[in-house]
Amino acid sequence: MEPILFMKGAALGFFLCVPVGPIGLLCARRILIYGRLAGVVSLLGASTVEVFYCSVAGFGLNWVSIFLRQEQIRIQCFGAFILILLAIGMLARDPHHGVSEKPFKGLFGAFSSTFLLALANPMSILVFTAALAAVGVHGRKSVYTSTVVLVAGVFCG
Repeated sequence: MEPILFMKGAALGFFLCVPVGPIGLLCARRILIYGRLAGVVSLLGASTVEVFYCSVAGFGLNWVSIFLRQEQIRIQCFGAFILILLAIGMLARDPHHGVSEKPFKGLFGAFSSTFLLALANPMSILVFTAALAAVGVHGRKSVYTSTVVLVAGVFCG
């Protein structure tokens, strides 16, 4: 049963954790400008947040889930503010300068920036709650092992 749950988790991770929208564009831009490693580290930052939200949904951490739902508007406003600052920074740069003139803040900067931006989207917890309920994991004590296997599959996916 555990390998099947891992495969279901990998499928969920593959289909639900694909960074789309601004996060996906940011990762694609980093791949094109700074190389594959910076893009992969950026994707890893976004994936870490998805695993966190999947864990919250899977283990039934109700108080975290309630907090994220209650503060959803504030968290989204904070994320929108950060995205606007990033957009202004991109528009203010001269696009004709060479890539070598653009400072690279390192792999930790790539990871942390996508981590914080993805963390500003608590809607993922609702998606994972629905997906995990469909798979059959509900956060009961008897299925903690199954939840760990499923979350590991989501991360690998």
